[in-house]
Amino acid sequence: MLQRVITILFDFVLSLVHLYTVPQLIGFALTSSAVIFISLRRGDIQRFFRRAFRTDLAYSAWFPVYTVLIGIPLSLRLAGFVTHYAPFLRIGVFSNLPAWANIPLFFIANDFVLYWLHRSLHQSRWLWAVHKIHHSQQELNSLTTWRVHWLEFVYLNIGAFTVGLFLGNMKLLHPVVIGLLAASQFAQHSDIEWTYGPVGRVIVSPRFHARHHSAAPEDINVNFGSLLIIWDHLFGTARKTPGRPLAYGLVAAQDNVPPSFLRQQFYPFLYLWRSALRSCRAKFNQRYAPKA
Repeated sequence: MLQRVITILFDFVLSLVHLYTVPQLIGFALTSSAVIFISLRRGDIQRFFRRAFRTDLAYSAWFPVYTVLIGIPLSLRLAGFVTHYAPFLRIGVFSNLPAWANIPLFFIANDFVLYWLHRSLHQSRWLWAVHKIHHSQQELNSLTTWRVHWLEFVYLNIGAFTVGLFLGNMKLLHPVVIGLLAASQFAQHSDIEWTYGPVGRVIVSPRFHARHHSAAPEDINVNFGSLLIIWDHLFGTARKTPGRPLAYGLVAAQDNVPPSFLRQQFYPFLYLWRSALRSCRAKFNQRYAPKA
């Protein structure tokens, strides 16, 4: 029995490792090394020993577990539902295009959808209750990329699945591109003063995304882009300012997210429950309060 349990656990851990490709691991390693090196030069290596970083580390360990236990089964269930009940939803407008056209068009269209999904996380108070956990980190580092509540991952997974139905599957990427994309995502949350020079006029740089995490009131709801910054410029949400923000995190009125990983898992549910109670109480008082 014990041997069987050990075998199952070993296979499960092995499946977690296989979620990442070698190029992705290289991209993560290179970016993390740069963050540690720059932190050493700043004399700020202590941030990797504080609770905020440990919380990000817990999210990093949780993400592959979520993928195996929730993300993949959810995608399979959705795919099965469409196959059996709504095959007409598989439009796949880019499916038959050659790779040289499929890849850039898919990137652009998918990034457009990600921009609006990200904006919706800020504009809906229900979604914001989930997304604000990502913004609660006051000491950005590469692992903040994974500080995302599992409900937000479900929301984004459903969005990605819908995009896949409409666009079709993206052609295979070159391993170097996969590594660069992984490094780019880690770099955006690295608190590194990188602008990417001329490339940063098109691609989201660490400086550009850092402004999105700023705690300053004037920086609220800016720089939503995931990979491309063109959507922020087109829809008036771009904010380019020199230097790093003075502080990261939530504005004072919103800063009520608990610091620990476990308590953050319950935070959205408690927030929604309290909001529902307040709403019901207000409606009750409005309807039954004695009139003067």
